[in-house]
Amino acid sequence: LRDFGIDIKDCKLLNICQRKPLGNNFQSTFYTPENLPTKELLEERERLKRELLELKPNLVLCLGNEALYTLTGKLGIKKWRGTLHQTRYGKVLGTYHPAFILRVYGNRPIAQLDVKRAIEESQYRNLLTPKLTCHIEPSLSKVITFFEKARPHICTFDIETLDKKIRCVGFSTDGKEALCVPFMRVQKAPTPGKISILTLESDNIHYWTPEQEIQIVQAMNNFFARRSIRFVAQNFSFDGPLLEMEFGTRIENYWLDTLHAHKTAFMEFPGDLDFLTSIYTRIGYYADYSAKSDRETWIYNCHDVLATYQCISPILQSLTEMKLKDFYFNHVHRLAQSITRTACNGISIDVKEREKMDGPLQEELDEIKDGLRKRFGQSVNPASPKQVKDIIENHLHLKLPSFGGKEGTHVRALDTLKARYPKETFFDTVLNYRGKLKLLGTYVRAKLDDDGKMRTSFNPTGTNTGRVSSSQTIWKTGGNLQNIPKTDFRRLFYAPKDWKLVKADLRQAESMEVAWLSKNIVLIERWTNEPNFDVHIWKASILYEKEESEITSNERDKAKACNHSGNYGIGFKKFSYLSGIPFTEAKELLEKHQNDPFLDLWWLSIREELHNGRILTTPFGRRRAFYGRLDEETYRQAYAFKPQSTVGDIVNRALYLCDKELDPEKAYIIITVHDELVLQVRNEYVDEAINILTKNMRWTHIVHPELPPLTIPTEISVGQNWWNCEII
Repeated sequence: LRDFGIDIKDCKLLNICQRKPLGNNFQSTFYTPENLPTKELLEERERLKRELLELKPNLVLCLGNEALYTLTGKLGIKKWRGTLHQTRYGKVLGTYHPAFILRVYGNRPIAQLDVKRAIEESQYRNLLTPKLTCHIEPSLSKVITFFEKARPHICTFDIETLDKKIRCVGFSTDGKEALCVPFMRVQKAPTPGKISILTLESDNIHYWTPEQEIQIVQAMNNFFARRSIRFVAQNFSFDGPLLEMEFGTRIENYWLDTLHAHKTAFMEFPGDLDFLTSIYTRIGYYADYSAKSDRETWIYNCHDVLATYQCISPILQSLTEMKLKDFYFNHVHRLAQSITRTACNGISIDVKEREKMDGPLQEELDEIKDGLRKRFGQSVNPASPKQVKDIIENHLHLKLPSFGGKEGTHVRALDTLKARYPKETFFDTVLNYRGKLKLLGTYVRAKLDDDGKMRTSFNPTGTNTGRVSSSQTIWKTGGNLQNIPKTDFRRLFYAPKDWKLVKADLRQAESMEVAWLSKNIVLIERWTNEPNFDVHIWKASILYEKEESEITSNERDKAKACNHSGNYGIGFKKFSYLSGIPFTEAKELLEKHQNDPFLDLWWLSIREELHNGRILTTPFGRRRAFYGRLDEETYRQAYAFKPQSTVGDIVNRALYLCDKELDPEKAYIIITVHDELVLQVRNEYVDEAINILTKNMRWTHIVHPELPPLTIPTEISVGQNWWNCEII
């Protein structure tokens, strides 16, 4: 309140219950074990309502779930925060409870936005709701007339799906009216006692006759082909491929994506349309609808395109004020377009080789369980937290570590135990089992698409560094390609006959960025004068006090872990469980690594930047605001932001440049993973593709004016599968 010039003394503070909950636990104090409100709570709610009726406030700000439910009957503060309600007690607006904000401090600016709106709304009593018109169940002539006669400058669009089919497509050209064009509807259940004469393989039916649907799709595709219209979507990566696959639709002037544009400005905020609607519009939350109802779904679809349209102007204003508009249109938007095509390309999977891997992996899992049964005299499922907990406490007589006040048998807990008790093999066994089980279930047995390829859903703004993230497709096929282990499992990903895989890696990229950012002249001179300089061998020679020529591969691996984690201020306990290095050794290695004046001065400069404005900007131009508490965890995220983000954006830039320059009939991108790009290329086009890829992976940038420019070297390799690629 004070941030907006409001004295809390000028506000009336009310509580649902006037006595403090026992142990500060509202649920256990005012609800029965059956989750029903106690008599006291019911009486207190009525008392509060009477007070509000006497006060006649213009605006009531409800803090938390319980307050919001008491006055509106709405549950779920995350859904309903930011939405205005007209009630007999005055207008009501919900936001997060202060206790929740203290626990998750990054939500403070979201609550500030809600408070700002509450102050504005407190100036008058009546709720001013936008007048929205939803056109559903349109006639054929109305649909065709819209596609042929509409001449908008901007048009938002959105789809809803039913099974694997497009259920409807919504359009808005002004943010006030919306048209929903239905394609599928849920078949109504037959009347009891009557025989249905409709027999379909699916329970869903087409809305139009085949002839009408063809006419509509042709008109719609012609509409989308107009370059004079700026088309806007919320998460085009979902809508675009589905429209193209089912209707052959190509959006010629895909101009803006509200999700990615918003995340460019506010990386730490949620990006879903519900959230955008709550902060940029007055529409309020509208997603409480039944997907089983055609009518409710069509209205929801209309609201989606209306909300998307109303978000455009304030998002563009934010990008302009933050000087990120050019960065969005010249970089993020181009990436979003290209990454969508990459996701559609898919990757060929060697199904026969996959089947060969399945049996041995299952045998290994069975052998591990058999070995545990013999050791402990009982069946043990390493994937069961309950059974693993029982073994640790009742057979090994060890105490489980606690994280956030809760004990667990997750990876971090087991790595912690492994570091504490390096001679005990049980923890390694469980981790080994879970790793193989994940490999088997997530990748070896992953569901492929109908064409036998594996696909993923890429998200160009899925991380807080700008790196691309990936996940299963909406149809639950494929998986997260960012986490595919760097083992011979990658041989399953292959190029078909007459094609090759061409892979580009940025070599020692983050370490180089850190060296330039921290002005480490020792490392900069080594890289400048020695093209094949290996920073991990160099670091190992310091950590183990040996000549570089004497360093073993194991020592290099540990030094590499120090470089990747230690550069960002990691604590030795977390470093131990991430690297698998025992506590004592991990602490010793990390202390040696972080005893570096260049690192100390760089970390200090990052802290000063955060304290001066909470915003960091990379050499590439990406900005991130840090909303959490300025504690060690936030500092560690801040140290990592510039190096990781810059490297990610170098790869992102190469992706959309290659996508533009490559001949799509002869080469296309199939995978992007961290600092790596993989292309599938026809044999006769390999040399040309390598030239294009090498050129575009090369990005020279100035980190500090007094230092030489930095160009991270690229390593190119070619092969028949992702694992067996030879460096050229």
